[in-house]
Amino acid sequence: MLPAFFCFVRARAGGMVTTVNSLSIVIPSFDDGDHVQRLVATIRSCSIPVEIIVSECGETGYFPDLPADVRKCACAEKGRGAQLNAGAGAATGDYLLFLHADSRVTEKALAQLRVLAPSVVGGCLTQKNTFRFVSDRSVVDHYLDAHCGGFRIPHWIAIAIYYTLTRLTELRIYYRTYVIKRVYGDQGIFVRADIFRDLGGYRNMPVFEDAEFFQRLRVKGPIRVLSGILYTYPRKYIEIGMFNYCRLCLNVTSMYKRGDPAGEIAAFYRDTYSKLKR
Repeated sequence: MLPAFFCFVRARAGGMVTTVNSLSIVIPSFDDGDHVQRLVATIRSCSIPVEIIVSECGETGYFPDLPADVRKCACAEKGRGAQLNAGAGAATGDYLLFLHADSRVTEKALAQLRVLAPSVVGGCLTQKNTFRFVSDRSVVDHYLDAHCGGFRIPHWIAIAIYYTLTRLTELRIYYRTYVIKRVYGDQGIFVRADIFRDLGGYRNMPVFEDAEFFQRLRVKGPIRVLSGILYTYPRKYIEIGMFNYCRLCLNVTSMYKRGDPAGEIAAFYRDTYSKLKR
């Protein structure tokens, strides 16, 4: 409880009236049991008390391996929007934080969410494509094998290249977040629970349900981008290559902004990803 307490003291010292909020974390999953278990373990390693809800629409065989106090929700309806809504429906916290299974959240971020001013209706965390997950030689070697024809370069050079490219990707995320005001689910969207209910939750769209929800959230009141960091495991970079994934994201984003049907965007993403996966 100490991090939350000190955040509370700093907020009071800055003249901002806050209360200690209860926080529910909703984790949607589709056959991502391994990632879910690692994320839950990361959250539980923090000293911040939170409620965790896992909403799975695939294989639930890993449910017994989760801590007993984690709420498990087997969602029969396919689609991330339906999963998020099902998980939120089981939550009891003042604020809801939605995390993808391949995310890792820091204690600082959880502490900040616990002391948000009641006027804040929602926002997101600061996303980083973490260097921690690629510092192991085996991960970098796997990437080189899959996307560079097994070409070997010194490990420190491979790390330096990856580090530089991920930092450039983060600059684009910052631009999109602060300038364009468009936020996606892998940035750790959070929302006050009563506002979530007023908005009717997420739309059950095959893609971009997160961006659509955030656009509706923005008009409800003050939005905050917290300095607390959310790390993202780069599994999609590893599976299809960093440049391929960035190009794919740019293509589907252009389709979304152009107003193409969500079903067509989802089919394009799914087919292209499948062809590129190695």
